[in-house]
Amino acid sequence: MSFSLILISVFLMGCGNGGGGTKPPSIDEQIATHMAHGWEKFEIADYDSAEYYFDQVLSLRADVPEGQLGKGWSKMLVEDSDYQNIETLFASAVSDTSVQKDALAGLGIVNNLQKKYSSSANYINQLLEIASSYVFSHKSDINYQDLLVIQSHSYFYNKQFDQAYESILQLTTQYIFDPFDDDTWIVDGKVYPSYEGAISAVLAKLSDLYKSF
Repeated sequence: MSFSLILISVFLMGCGNGGGGTKPPSIDEQIATHMAHGWEKFEIADYDSAEYYFDQVLSLRADVPEGQLGKGWSKMLVEDSDYQNIETLFASAVSDTSVQKDALAGLGIVNNLQKKYSSSANYINQLLEIASSYVFSHKSDINYQDLLVIQSHSYFYNKQFDQAYESILQLTTQYIFDPFDDDTWIVDGKVYPSYEGAISAVLAKLSDLYKSF
């Protein structure tokens, strides 16, 4: 065999073995790609597709906090009733400072959905202590106002009416109630027979105004 044929054979063998070919993406690169696709779908409200990509992240590395966060929010916003699993996802992510605020917001909401009202109010308190003007990083119409409404509902259902009213006052001072003065239990001209009845009426209005999911 001539020298030139030997060189051609070596070249072809190199090509057949992937010599000089594109290096496959690393695990970290694959995670970053799936994460980006997940949030892209999330931000256009395609939550089923978003969950698929976050699942891909977690299949590569099960303890990625941002993947846990994204899957939790995606499941919650498609009204998945598997609240315990959603809570577990948020709880797994919350210790990571890069996603902590969004995880606390999720915990506040999902605990309210499970009627764990004390936990819900406490998680929202924790969030607002570190971010009083909180805005969800991947869905800006979810913010501290929505969470104050949820917190007020949690206090109300827990029969903590003064705390419910305090949360309302952080949203509006239009309604000034004295729990011991029935002349103040007025909402838009209507007199309510109880302090809690007046609070409930304001909460209904605020839920329509602020709750964006």
